[in-house]
Amino acid sequence: MNILDLLTDFEKIRTKTISYNAGDYIFNSDEKCDSIGIVESGRVQISSPEVNGHSTVYHTLKQGEMIGIFLVFSSEPFYRVNTIALTDCKVTFIHRDDLKIILQQNEKFLETFLRLQSNFATILNYQTTLFSINSAAERVMFALAHQKNNEIRYHSVVELAESLGLTREATSRTIYKLKKEGKVFLNNKVISLKK
Repeated sequence: MNILDLLTDFEKIRTKTISYNAGDYIFNSDEKCDSIGIVESGRVQISSPEVNGHSTVYHTLKQGEMIGIFLVFSSEPFYRVNTIALTDCKVTFIHRDDLKIILQQNEKFLETFLRLQSNFATILNYQTTLFSINSAAERVMFALAHQKNNEIRYHSVVELAESLGLTREATSRTIYKLKKEGKVFLNNKVISLKK
């Protein structure tokens, strides 16, 4: 269930929905966060600012997931990453002051908000550990070991490389090396651990 479905009609008046085209910046690094954004449709990418033409993708948000979930009540509410529309998308924003009122009055919204916050913390912990692994092969094996059914489905090598924090070339080279060594299966854009 989308958390927006838990809002009453009165609470919905406190929200603002904005449409973005693919490639639009929703938030830039160092911009202040004074509201949460809930992805209504499309996909939103959270990535580091580009250094030497490269950026690291930390997470791709899908429908129902939130932007600024940890920052909105922080004592230092500034984005350290870029938030970019990966596809055409709609994002519904709730200002911090309105969010406080909703969280106090709407118990189901509060429970779902806290659950989504916990889920996102788990994702960030996984990404932090993943990106701390220097070896490309170990990084791929770690990622596979922590996925459902020990497999990763991907649309393109570029997308896969971004999720692993590797270059496209290093990702392709590593996967084919692991396949040759008999450690993984590769079949129709699905990589899985060999058991």
